Amino acid sequence: MPHEPLTFIVRPAMPDDAERLISHVLAMTIEGARWLPMQPDEFPLTLEQERQFLAEVGKSDNSLFLLAETAGESPAEIVGLLNYAGGKRRAMRHVATLGISVRLAWQGRGVGTALMSEAIRRAKTSGTLRRLDLTVYADNHQAIRLYERMGFVVEGVRRRAILRDGEFIDEQTMAMVW
Repeated sequence: MPHEPLTFIVRPAMPDDAERLISHVLAMTIEGARWLPMQPDEFPLTLEQERQFLAEVGKSDNSLFLLAETAGESPAEIVGLLNYAGGKRRAMRHVATLGISVRLAWQGRGVGTALMSEAIRRAKTSGTLRRLDLTVYADNHQAIRLYERMGFVVEGVRRRAILRDGEFIDEQTMAMVW
Protein backbone atom coordinates (compact mmCIF):
# COMPACT_ATOMS: atom_id res chain seq x y z
CA MET A 1 0.00 0.00 0.00
CA PRO A 2 1.55 3.37 -1.00
CA HIS A 3 2.31 5.86 1.74
CA GLU A 4 -0.11 8.80 1.75
CA PRO A 5 1.79 12.06 1.08
CA LEU A 6 1.81 14.44 4.01
CA THR A 7 -0.13 17.65 3.78
CA PHE A 8 0.77 21.00 5.27
CA ILE A 9 -0.91 24.06 6.72
CA VAL A 10 0.16 27.72 6.64
CA ARG A 11 -0.30 29.87 9.72
CA PRO A 12 1.24 32.86 11.48
CA ALA A 13 4.23 32.01 13.64
CA MET A 14 3.80 32.46 17.39
CA PRO A 15 6.42 33.01 20.11
CA ASP A 16 5.98 29.35 21.16
CA ASP A 17 7.28 28.35 17.69
CA ALA A 18 10.66 30.01 18.29
CA GLU A 19 12.68 26.87 19.05
CA ARG A 20 11.34 24.97 16.02
CA LEU A 21 11.85 28.03 13.79
CA ILE A 22 15.49 28.34 14.85
CA SER A 23 15.96 24.63 14.07
CA HIS A 24 14.38 25.14 10.63
CA VAL A 25 16.62 28.09 9.83
CA LEU A 26 19.74 26.21 10.93
CA ALA A 27 18.73 23.20 8.81
CA MET A 28 18.15 25.51 5.82
CA THR A 29 21.62 27.06 6.20
CA ILE A 30 22.99 23.55 5.59
CA GLU A 31 20.63 22.00 3.02
CA GLY A 32 19.76 25.26 1.27
CA ALA A 33 23.20 26.84 1.55
CA ARG A 34 23.34 27.28 -2.23
CA TRP A 35 20.54 29.88 -2.02
CA LEU A 36 20.90 31.46 1.43
CA PRO A 37 23.48 34.13 2.31
CA MET A 38 23.97 32.77 5.84
CA GLN A 39 26.12 30.07 7.40
CA PRO A 40 24.92 27.96 10.38
CA ASP A 41 27.10 29.91 12.83
CA GLU A 42 25.75 33.27 11.60
CA PHE A 43 22.19 33.00 12.96
CA PRO A 44 22.10 36.01 15.29
CA LEU A 45 19.18 35.39 17.69
CA THR A 46 18.96 33.52 20.97
CA LEU A 47 15.78 31.59 21.76
CA GLU A 48 14.48 34.44 23.93
CA GLN A 49 15.31 37.03 21.25
CA GLU A 50 13.48 34.94 18.63
CA ARG A 51 10.41 34.73 20.92
CA GLN A 52 10.49 38.50 21.41
CA PHE A 53 10.91 39.07 17.67
CA LEU A 54 7.87 36.88 16.89
CA ALA A 55 5.79 38.69 19.53
CA GLU A 56 6.70 42.08 18.01
CA VAL A 57 5.92 40.91 14.46
CA GLY A 58 2.54 39.65 15.67
CA LYS A 59 1.64 43.19 16.81
CA SER A 60 2.84 44.93 13.63
CA ASP A 61 0.57 46.18 10.85
CA ASN A 62 3.31 45.99 8.21
CA SER A 63 5.31 42.88 9.14
CA LEU A 64 4.43 39.18 9.05
CA PHE A 65 5.95 35.81 9.87
CA LEU A 66 4.26 32.73 8.41
CA LEU A 67 5.22 29.11 8.74
CA ALA A 68 4.19 26.02 6.81
CA GLU A 69 4.07 22.87 8.90
CA THR A 70 3.02 19.29 8.37
CA ALA A 71 -0.60 18.48 9.14
CA GLY A 72 -1.60 15.23 10.80
CA GLU A 73 1.77 14.75 12.49
CA SER A 74 2.63 15.26 16.12
CA PRO A 75 4.80 17.10 16.59
CA ALA A 76 4.34 19.03 13.35
CA GLU A 77 7.48 19.64 11.31
CA ILE A 78 8.18 23.11 9.93
CA VAL A 79 8.68 22.69 6.19
CA GLY A 80 8.77 26.34 5.12
CA LEU A 81 8.67 29.88 6.37
CA LEU A 82 8.11 33.33 5.00
CA ASN A 83 8.53 36.66 6.66
CA TYR A 84 8.33 40.23 5.58
CA ALA A 85 9.38 43.29 7.53
CA GLY A 86 7.94 46.71 6.87
CA GLY A 87 9.74 50.00 7.18
CA LYS A 88 9.70 51.78 10.54
CA ARG A 89 9.85 55.35 9.26
CA ARG A 90 6.67 57.03 7.94
CA ALA A 91 8.12 57.44 4.44
CA MET A 92 8.81 53.67 4.21
CA ARG A 93 5.98 52.05 6.20
CA HIS A 94 4.23 51.05 2.98
CA VAL A 95 7.19 48.86 1.88
CA ALA A 96 8.06 45.40 3.22
CA THR A 97 11.00 43.19 2.30
CA LEU A 98 10.20 39.51 1.98
CA GLY A 99 12.23 36.34 2.58
CA ILE A 100 11.16 32.71 2.14
CA SER A 101 12.66 29.26 2.62
CA VAL A 102 11.25 25.80 1.93
CA ARG A 103 12.90 22.52 2.97
CA LEU A 104 14.32 20.64 -0.01
CA ALA A 105 12.05 17.61 0.47
CA TRP A 106 9.02 19.90 0.28
CA GLN A 107 10.01 21.97 -2.75
CA GLY A 108 7.73 21.49 -5.75
CA ARG A 109 4.79 20.48 -3.52
CA GLY A 110 3.04 23.87 -3.33
CA VAL A 111 4.56 25.09 -0.06
CA GLY A 112 6.21 28.17 -1.57
CA THR A 113 3.08 29.04 -3.54
CA ALA A 114 0.87 28.69 -0.44
CA LEU A 115 3.20 30.84 1.69
CA MET A 116 3.49 33.53 -1.00
CA SER A 117 -0.27 33.57 -1.67
CA GLU A 118 -1.09 34.04 2.01
CA ALA A 119 1.60 36.69 2.46
CA ILE A 120 0.41 38.67 -0.56
CA ARG A 121 -3.21 38.42 0.57
CA ARG A 122 -2.31 39.73 4.02
CA ALA A 123 -0.09 42.48 2.62
CA LYS A 124 -2.79 43.72 0.24
CA THR A 125 -5.42 43.79 3.01
CA SER A 126 -3.12 45.29 5.66
CA GLY A 127 -4.23 48.85 4.99
CA THR A 128 -0.58 49.88 5.27
CA LEU A 129 1.49 48.06 2.66
CA ARG A 130 1.61 48.99 -1.02
CA ARG A 131 4.86 47.27 -2.04
CA LEU A 132 6.60 43.95 -1.37
CA ASP A 133 10.17 43.49 -2.50
CA LEU A 134 12.76 40.73 -2.33
CA THR A 135 16.15 39.71 -3.64
CA VAL A 136 16.98 36.37 -5.23
CA TYR A 137 20.17 34.81 -6.56
CA ALA A 138 20.10 35.28 -10.34
CA ASP A 139 20.74 31.55 -10.89
CA ASN A 140 17.83 30.41 -8.65
CA HIS A 141 15.51 29.89 -11.60
CA GLN A 142 12.90 27.87 -9.67
CA ALA A 143 12.41 30.70 -7.15
CA ILE A 144 12.36 33.37 -9.87
CA ARG A 145 9.61 31.47 -11.73
CA LEU A 146 7.55 31.32 -8.51
CA TYR A 147 7.97 35.05 -7.84
CA GLU A 148 7.06 35.96 -11.43
CA ARG A 149 3.99 33.69 -11.27
CA MET A 150 2.93 35.51 -8.10
CA GLY A 151 3.23 38.93 -9.81
CA PHE A 152 6.73 40.11 -8.90
CA VAL A 153 8.81 41.83 -11.59
CA VAL A 154 12.57 42.30 -11.84
CA GLU A 155 13.57 45.85 -11.03
CA GLY A 156 17.31 45.47 -11.17
CA VAL A 157 20.41 43.35 -10.83
CA ARG A 158 23.06 43.71 -8.15
CA ARG A 159 26.15 42.48 -9.96
CA ARG A 160 28.56 40.25 -8.01
CA ALA A 161 26.48 40.76 -4.86
CA ILE A 162 26.96 37.25 -3.46
CA LEU A 163 30.14 35.24 -2.94
CA ARG A 164 29.34 31.52 -3.05
CA ASP A 165 32.05 28.87 -3.04
CA GLY A 166 34.63 31.36 -4.28
CA GLU A 167 32.42 32.52 -7.17
CA PHE A 168 30.56 35.81 -7.45
CA ILE A 169 26.82 35.55 -8.16
CA ASP A 170 24.48 38.31 -9.31
CA GLU A 171 21.36 39.02 -7.28
CA GLN A 172 18.06 40.19 -8.75
CA THR A 173 15.83 42.71 -7.03
CA MET A 174 12.13 42.00 -7.59
CA ALA A 175 9.01 43.79 -6.39
CA MET A 176 5.24 43.82 -6.49
CA VAL A 177 3.31 47.08 -6.16
CA TRP A 178 -0.43 47.79 -5.92
